[in-house]
Amino acid sequence: MNTRQPGISHELLRKYVGNWDIHTKGWGKPGDEPIVSKASQKNELIFDGRYILSRFEGRMMGRKAEGLEVIGYDLVQNEYVTFWIDNMSTDFFTSHGTLDASGKVLAEVGTAPDPKTGEARKVKNVTTFLADGKYKFEMFMVAPDGKEFKSMEILATRKG
Repeated sequence: MNTRQPGISHELLRKYVGNWDIHTKGWGKPGDEPIVSKASQKNELIFDGRYILSRFEGRMMGRKAEGLEVIGYDLVQNEYVTFWIDNMSTDFFTSHGTLDASGKVLAEVGTAPDPKTGEARKVKNVTTFLADGKYKFEMFMVAPDGKEFKSMEILATRKG
């Protein structure tokens, strides 16, 4: 296997390319009313299709929000890897996972700091590619009681 050249698994990255209108919902804990906001995102392939670079700009929780994300497929580990940084924290968030057989659902796991306590928590991210140039990103965190809850949802709609 050639681990230096993009492979068939890199084709998924093309689904992210473009300019997007972003609608977010965020929950601090189970049962909370969601905090809703809007943003925009510009995604482009970089390094000959090896990665997607995403630039996020908008407002979240009443503050200006900016983020950078890199998504790629690691041919050595045989999984997708996502890297995220933003202006609202100083941590580096990484997750990794696989695409389901339908080619429409990317499920990843990682560890992220709890926004309230700073303690590391297990996180599951699920990206579902929908019809009509949309995709939905959902983040699930494990609450202190050990139960999983949805902490964030993003609906991305391709502009134009």
